[in-house]
Parts: sequence; C-alpha cells; structure tokens
Amino acid sequence: MQAESNVVDVAALRIREATIAVAVPMTFGVSALGLLYVGMTWDRPHRLELAVLFVISAVSVIGVYRMRQAIVRSRWREALFLSWTLSDFVMLVTGTLADGGTRSPLVLVFFMPVVFSATSYPLASVVAVGAGSIITFLSVALIAGGASAAYQVSFTFALLCTAAMSAWQAQNHKRQNRALATASRTDSLTGCLNRRGFQERARAEIAAMARSGLGGAIVVLDIDKFKPVNDVFGHAAGDELLCWVAQTLQSSVRPTDAIGRLGGDEFAVLLAEIGADEARDRATRIGEALAERAPASLGVALYPADGTDLETLTRRADTRLYGTRRVRYSRERELSSTPATYEPDAAAEQPSTFGPIDLWRAAVEAMPSHNGREEHGTDGASATLLDEIDASVIATDMSGTVISWNSGAEALYGWSREEAIGGSVRDLVVPEDSAAAERLLVELSRDGRWDGEIDVRRKDGSAFTAYVRNRLVLDASGNPSALVGVAVDISARVAAETELLQSRNYAQAVTECMGEGLFTLDVDGRITFINRAAEKLLGAAEGELRGYDAGAAVLGRRADGTCQRFAESPIARALSHGVTVRVEEDSFALAGGGELPVAYTATPFDTAEGIQGCVVIFQDASERKRREEENRRNAEVLAVMHRVEEALVNDRFVLHAQPIVDLRSGRTVRHELLLRMIEPDGTVILPGEFLPACEQNAMIGEIDWWVIKQAARLAAAGSPVQANISARSVCDPDVLDHIERCVERYEVPRGDLIFEITETAIVDDEQASRHFVERLHAIGCGVALDDFGTGYGSLTYLKQMPVDHLKLDIEFVRDVVENEASRHVIQAVIALARDFHLETVGEGVEDAATLELLRELGVDFAQGFHLAHPAPFAERPGDLQPPVIVARAGTAPAAPASEPAPAGQRASAAEAERAATRRTRTTLTLR
Repeated sequence: MQAESNVVDVAALRIREATIAVAVPMTFGVSALGLLYVGMTWDRPHRLELAVLFVISAVSVIGVYRMRQAIVRSRWREALFLSWTLSDFVMLVTGTLADGGTRSPLVLVFFMPVVFSATSYPLASVVAVGAGSIITFLSVALIAGGASAAYQVSFTFALLCTAAMSAWQAQNHKRQNRALATASRTDSLTGCLNRRGFQERARAEIAAMARSGLGGAIVVLDIDKFKPVNDVFGHAAGDELLCWVAQTLQSSVRPTDAIGRLGGDEFAVLLAEIGADEARDRATRIGEALAERAPASLGVALYPADGTDLETLTRRADTRLYGTRRVRYSRERELSSTPATYEPDAAAEQPSTFGPIDLWRAAVEAMPSHNGREEHGTDGASATLLDEIDASVIATDMSGTVISWNSGAEALYGWSREEAIGGSVRDLVVPEDSAAAERLLVELSRDGRWDGEIDVRRKDGSAFTAYVRNRLVLDASGNPSALVGVAVDISARVAAETELLQSRNYAQAVTECMGEGLFTLDVDGRITFINRAAEKLLGAAEGELRGYDAGAAVLGRRADGTCQRFAESPIARALSHGVTVRVEEDSFALAGGGELPVAYTATPFDTAEGIQGCVVIFQDASERKRREEENRRNAEVLAVMHRVEEALVNDRFVLHAQPIVDLRSGRTVRHELLLRMIEPDGTVILPGEFLPACEQNAMIGEIDWWVIKQAARLAAAGSPVQANISARSVCDPDVLDHIERCVERYEVPRGDLIFEITETAIVDDEQASRHFVERLHAIGCGVALDDFGTGYGSLTYLKQMPVDHLKLDIEFVRDVVENEASRHVIQAVIALARDFHLETVGEGVEDAATLELLRELGVDFAQGFHLAHPAPFAERPGDLQPPVIVARAGTAPAAPASEPAPAGQRASAAEAERAATRRTRTTLTLR
C-alpha cells in the first residue's frame, strides 16, 4: 500500500472511482453470462448454488458503487480494494469448486481481478492480486482437479504473464503520474516550483509549523525594471536573467526552504521553522545577492504574527513589497529631477576638408620627367615644393618601382626616402584588402585615374585609412610612363564619421526599442519625431502625426470636448521655463478616438546649432491605475475584514426578524432572520457592506459557524429555525460536522432546524450539494432552496435533491402585478413545486395587490415590507399582530395588519416574552 500523503491525489481518486463505475456493467455482464450458463447446464449439480452466487455478485457490486466516494477517500482505501478483490476470489473459488474444478469455464474470470488491478492499484497491490489469482487457481486445481495437467500448467503460465504485464503497466502508470505531477508543479524555465507547486508546498509547511508551534516567513520579490530588459535586449536575455535569479535564490537560502516563481518576474521564498530576526536577515541577504545583476523589491510576512494561512501571508508580503517600491521610486525621481545637459564631443567634429586638386597640380609639376624612369632625377625646386606639401606624394614607374618619395610619404608610411626609392610600392604601401588594391590598378590602367579611400599599413604595422588620388602619367608619345599618387590620412575624419554614425544608429535603436512612447516637439508645439512605441500606443504612424500641432493631435481634449491648446499644456510650461516637467496622471488622444491614460516626462532641449524643442517620454498608465484601484479595493477589504474579526471576537453580531405569512390562514407561521453587525458606536451595519468581502476572503465560513450555533440554540429553545448557508460552506465537510455537533449538543428536536441553500450553489457543485442535503436529512434537519429561478443549470437536480421548500426570487415577485413574464415564471415554478410536493414562499411583497395576486396564483407563504419591516429577533414582528386579511376575489385588498408600529407603541416586555415561547418557524438569511 502507498504511504499516506498530505496532498490528496485527486487524479488517482478519480481513476479508482472510474474503476468501480466500470466494474458495475462488467460484473452485471459476467453475472448475466453466468446465469445463462447455469440455465443451459441446469441438469448438472449445484446449479441453484451457482445462480445464487451470481446474484450475490451483482447485488454486492451495486453496494460498492453506492459507497464509491467514501471508499476512494478513506484512509483504508487500499485495504478496502484488496478486500473487494479477495471477496471476488472467494466467490470464484466457490463457483469453480461447485462447477467441477479447473475444467469449468468459470476459471476464465480469474483474469478479471488482475486486469482491473492494473488500472488503478499501486504496484504492490497489483503484485498481491496477481499472486493471489495464481495461488487461488492452483488451490482449486489441487482440491478439485478437473482439467488435464497440461491445461492447468498452461493456464497458470497465462495467469503469470497477465500478472507480469499488469505489474509493468502499474509501474509505468506510476512513473507517468510522477512525471506529470512534477511537470505540473515545476516552472519549466527556472526549474523552481511554479505557483501551484509553491502553494501546495507552502500550505503543507504552514500546517507542519502550526502543529510544531514554530515560526516561519514568506518572502515575495519582484525584479525591478524587468520589462526594459525584454524590450531592449530581447526575451532570451530576460529568460537568462530569470534563471540567474532562481540560481541566486537557491544559493541564498537553506536546502529546506522552498522557492517558487509565481509568474513573470515575481518570485516567492518560504522560510520554514525560522525566527523573525533570522528571517529578516535572510531576506536582507537575498536582496544583497540579487543587487549584483537584478535589484529587486522584497516584502516579508512572518508566521504567525502576520497571518496563519498562505493567502493572508502573501497579501501582507505584497503590501509591504509595493510600499517599499513606492518609497524607493520616489527617492529616485527626486534625485533625477534635474535635467541632464548634453555637450557635443569636440572630437566628433569633422576636420577641415583637404583640397586634393591643388595638391595634384603641385605633384605633377614636381615630377622629374615625363618620359621614363630616372633614379634620382629631381631638381631642387620641385623636390622642395613636394617636401613642403603636407601630404604623401609617391611616383613610380610602370613596374611599380618608387622613383619619388616626399617627406609627407615618410611621415605617413614611416619609410625614409632612402629606404623607399628603388623599392617596390607593393612592399611599402601594403593595403588591408588585396582585392581592393587589384581593382584600383585595373581602374587606373583603364581610366588613367582613381580616387577613393583605402585602408593601408605603415612600416610599424599599424593600419589607417587614406584618401588617395592616383594618376597615370603619359609621355610625349602618349604612352604610360609613370604613376603618381597623392594620399592624406583621413583616420580622424573616418573615426568621427563612424562615431557619429554609431551614435545616430545607437540613438535610433534605443528610441525604437524603448517600451515607452517618445515624441519630440518644436517650440511651436508641432511634432517633429515619434518612435515606434508611441505609434503603437497612439494608434497612428509617424507620417500621420509629424508636423501636426500636438495640442490637437495628441494632448487630448478639454472637458467640453474642444481641442486643448498647446500653450495650456504642462509641456509648454516646460519649454517656457526650461525645466523638466513630470506629469503622473493625464491622457493622450488616440487616433481612432478615445483616450489613453498616461504618465509622461517633458524635457526641453537646446542644441549648439540653435535648435530648440522638447522631448516627451510617456507610458501607458492603464495598468498602473488598475493596480492602484485594486490596491484601494484590497485596502477597503482589509478594513472590512478587520471590522468583522472584531465583531466576531466582541460578539457584535445580532439577528433581526421578518415574518413569513401563510396566505391560506393569514397568520404568521415563521420568521426570516437578517444578520446585522453593530459598530462600537452603536451603528447598525447592513450585511451588504461586509458579506461580499467575507465571501471573497473565506471569512464567510466563520460567520456561518456563528450563525449555525445561534440557529441551533434558537431551535433548541423552542423556535424552529431556518438558516441560510453560503455556497462555500455547502462544499465544506467540516461545516456538516459542526452542524451535527450543534444538533447533538443543544438537543435540537428533529425537524426544528432547517437550512437554506441557493440554487447557484447546487449548480456549482451538484455532487457536494446532494451529499450536504442527504446528510442534513439524516440528522433530522430540513432544507429550503433559496432564489429559485435565477440559476443557469438544469432542473434535473430537483428530482435528486430532496429539498422541502422553494423560495421565489424577489426579482419575479417585485413586479409580478405589472410584468406578465414574471407572472408566467411564478406560475411555472408553482406547478413544478406541486409536482415535487414542495411548498413555495414569495419574498419581497411590498403592496397588497402583490400579496393578493400571489395568493390567487397558489403561492403558499409570503414575506416583505408590506407585511412587516425587520426588527430585533426578541420582538419578532408579526407574533403580536392579528392575522393578515388577504382580499378574496371581488373585494378590495385590506391594509397590512403587520405594519410596524413606532417604538413607543410596541408590546410590553412581558408580552414579548410570552410571544417568544410560541413555536414559530424562523428563516435566517445572510444578506
């Protein structure tokens, strides 16, 4: 048998339940075949015993099917299943012995328990069932014999193979379940627990800490500014950062602590069995470790100081996280409120352009001759002129041998004149790209000239970019005689241009990859640039907005619908005062109509060229506003929950009553009790102000427990009570246990305590509701169905749900006189109730005409302000009033007899005490 687990394997329980459900038709089929076999062989002995055996088998499986839920959820379910299998073996042995031993065709049924065990039993149970099947068959063979020895050996071998395959299937099924459980509870990216896995682990640890009395803590953290990482560097970088965060958390906590990724960039750490001071120190170390690459906002909630359940602890930790983040972001905004100025880099300025035409003329005039190679043939004036030129001038013959090398070439390439003249230009001026040098020579030979940029190396191996003008020199006959090249170092200019280009590309990449919208305006408020994110947020392309006035195109409209003037906007104020303006809450106009909630920063700029304008960076504030609204609602819910907790502790809940009148006799037969909460100053709080919050945060269960206890006391004191139970309590087995304890403790008479459930609660979980109703009837309590007619489920549950009363929803009663559709609905419900032998109650009766019409339609009981307003339970309005006169056909309706009297005219305390002894049926409603 498998060890008990703190977490119920719902899938395994469903498989067990399905196995039982499948066993029913299979058993019926085998029983039918068995009875047919008995009938066909009736002349053989023991036929009557075999028939009885098959009938018992069919009847027993029906009993197992009816108890299937209790069996599969019992802690002894493995033993019960094995006992069921053992009983099958007993019947098989009995049947085969009665039918002649192993030669009986009934031995084929020995395979069924083995096959069925493989579908839902654990491995140990499958092995036990398989071994039991083989041993049982061998026992039958030894006791009764029957078939030949070869048949018996073959049959035993077949049973052994079936048992082995079933065991393999059970083991494979177990591995698959474990793999699926691991995958469903583990985050595939980081390897830590996912939300579901973390919640299951945390609840188990909190339960363990509650048993041991030790403390613990929940640490919730969000990575700060994680979205820009995805937007700028891509999702791969974001995934890598999340993995690093998970690894860092793993190294910063104890091996026994649990780490979970709750979603996106949100993580949680459970520190079990740890003191408050140590938990805070551990959280501090986690923050310091993450600060290296991923600064995060942390919130810590201590167990049990901040709460005793996971939801409360997580909510407290989230509240502290957001509070810490708001404080830090406020500080950052204060520090960054002074706008930064940009000074252009002087190194980026382009050098003055070089005039190569003049240099080319001087180089040609300085050539020693135009008719061939001369070793050192240069006159003094030409040589001096070339040396004065601040550029490299090189002349070669047609074979590439250097014939002239000026001082500019010495300075540029590092080779002296003595080293260069007579040498090969290919060895002195080495291009970085040999293919480019070959194209240079081809174009020069073809066109007689080549101008352009080329990367070359100096004598010391350093590379630079040179601007070169090469010319082919012809002799008097027009034949090529020499090559002249003039070059200047343009590395500084190329570097400046490259830097400018890179800066422009970088700025463009940054603005285009920004998650925030960005647009620029000139001093007149016209849009000059808009990035891709702004196009997406505003729903318009750059071409549709560029050049348009921002006041009409972007800045939205006034309250009267007219376009906002740019001069009225905070952006214009930023331009006029020369300061950065931050606006936390505003709206921009969308191209397709509507508005976009935004927060934006407007920063003016002024370039060295005199260009002025303003840069506006904005964010979609819809999510932030939604979170703020959610935080506000959560704060209100927390305040309400605190007031309810204090009311429960200080016993400040009271019950008011409203009578329910029998439309046949006109007398008050029962009351509906309305829950009220009393504030410390005496103010009465209606349930609509606190019950919705209690239902959302699971506190409705505590109120239900209080109501059940009070209702039981009232019923035991002589006032039969009908109490409303929330849908959450209907599905809670502990509530049923509490009801049973209260009934036994206060000795509530049978039928004096009736519970009321809503139709929607049945539709949500019909199985749990049916179990709830059946158990209530078992302990002597009745059931009423409230708000009938508003559910969206099928009406088929009425024939399976043994309720006693149907209460018509107030939406149909309120306008039944004027609305024919409501009247038809009530008539249909009354007919349905009569078919099921149920009584009907109409609530919300506010005038005599409605009261009379309900009586004519056949409604049994009625309640509402026309009959009496709610009053404290001790006064029980309606008990001291005469019977209500319900008008008959052809008479005018009478005024309500139970109209509430002023406080000074109410019955005396003695009369109220006597009235309290009457046996009136009471309905308790949590509204």
